[in-house]
Amino acid sequence: MPSNVPPCDYNATFIALNWILARFVCIKIGKIYQFQAKTLFLYIKKAPT
Repeated sequence: MPSNVPPCDYNATFIALNWILARFVCIKIGKIYQFQAKTLFLYIKKAPT
């Protein structure tokens, strides 16, 4: 067994971590956008037409 991690395994782990992080960030941003859209919708609904 080589003591160093093979590049392919390292890349796979790195890609997986990046994907998880990207997914987490997308969910967070998605929730923020959803909240802003809801707030904007309520503001428009409240506004006199």
